[in-house]
Amino acid sequence: MAIIKDVTIRNLKPKDKQYKFGVDVGLYLLVRPISKKLPNGSKLWQHQYRISGKRKVSSYGKYPDVSLSDVKTKYQETCKLITNGIDPMEFKKKLLQQEEQEKQKEIEQKELHTKYTFKNMAIEWHNSMLSKWSTRHSHEVMSSLNRFMFPKLGQKPMIGITKFHVMEILKGIEQRPNPPLTALRKVKQRVEAVFDYVIDTYLGKIVEINPVSSIKTKNFQTVPVQNLRALDKKDIPELMQSIDNYNGYTTTKLALKMLVYTFARHSELRLAKWQEIDWNNKLWTIPKERMKKRKTLVVPLSNQVMETLKELQTINGDFDYIFASYHKPDKQPMSENAILVMLKNINFWRRTTAHGMRALFSTIANHNQINPDWIERQLAHTETNKVRSAYNRSEYLPQRTIMMQWYANYIDGERIEFQEYFNSYNKKEKSKLMRLAK
Repeated sequence: MAIIKDVTIRNLKPKDKQYKFGVDVGLYLLVRPISKKLPNGSKLWQHQYRISGKRKVSSYGKYPDVSLSDVKTKYQETCKLITNGIDPMEFKKKLLQQEEQEKQKEIEQKELHTKYTFKNMAIEWHNSMLSKWSTRHSHEVMSSLNRFMFPKLGQKPMIGITKFHVMEILKGIEQRPNPPLTALRKVKQRVEAVFDYVIDTYLGKIVEINPVSSIKTKNFQTVPVQNLRALDKKDIPELMQSIDNYNGYTTTKLALKMLVYTFARHSELRLAKWQEIDWNNKLWTIPKERMKKRKTLVVPLSNQVMETLKELQTINGDFDYIFASYHKPDKQPMSENAILVMLKNINFWRRTTAHGMRALFSTIANHNQINPDWIERQLAHTETNKVRSAYNRSEYLPQRTIMMQWYANYIDGERIEFQEYFNSYNKKEKSKLMRLAK
């Protein structure tokens, strides 16, 4: 076949009908006529060949986009494939598929390093747990992640985090002054939980192995957990006198007084709203969303607490929160540190804490041999014995009502044994309480 030059191809003109201009065996230029869609006609490289007994046509592109020399190179490559029994069209499809797969891998790798960072996955895990946690606990978890994990690992891809990275952070906690073991354990457990969540949710596509599981926190040098300071019962009169004499914010003063009488958890009390108070039946219903164990608690209110609430109503009755913020009473409750600051101001912060009021009640109630079930229900503790818990559905509301009034009287200085008080309690009042509980 005569040697074809580029000038020859360039000078080919469109005719009334399309025609083929042969370049090599099976290789030709298809010259198309002028039309509305093709005002200058067109020239298309095509290669007609047979493979596996079938006639096929492969296109190499338009001229002059694909030059004569380029098409000859493609033609030669195609002929080699045909000689080896490979269909060029199928080969091209596989190449395109491979290229697409490689692009997809690049996208996935980029996502592994940008989208699936520890911070993004930790937030996703945290959001998935909100329905199972109390508001207080969810804040505490996110606070610890923000404090310990995000500064160093937040922007790091999950796939790039190793046991060494986590150990480095735990070592940093260990080097703090007197680090409690529980704090270190919680950080480790939360990072481990994030990895478990990612492995389960994304079926091992992001990470397959949890690098945190093998870390043993017992090997770290930490101090034992110190029990929260409980007030000695001999100091109760002094505390109550100090509360009455306090010249700071009245809301804080009454909050601490109510905390002593009800020994509720600090967050349960601080976030209390007027709508939770049943004035007729003298009950305070704390919704499960605010409870540590995610179970609604009904708190019987003593006469002393009712008087405290009446005084608070004259101050904060127009707002949602019983213990409304001094600065933004219509929007938020008092500060988390308000009671702690007051305890410092009245020189009691070294002797007790807000949480220590719970230990005080437990000590006094158990000393007076009050039914442990009544005590535990009032403290909103979870029954550790699962079999017993399954059968123990009672709220003990009548008994707890009497107990709470006895305890408030005890705080005020009345030292009568509980059983004697319970037995002497007005029979009519007992009957009324029983009806209320049904």
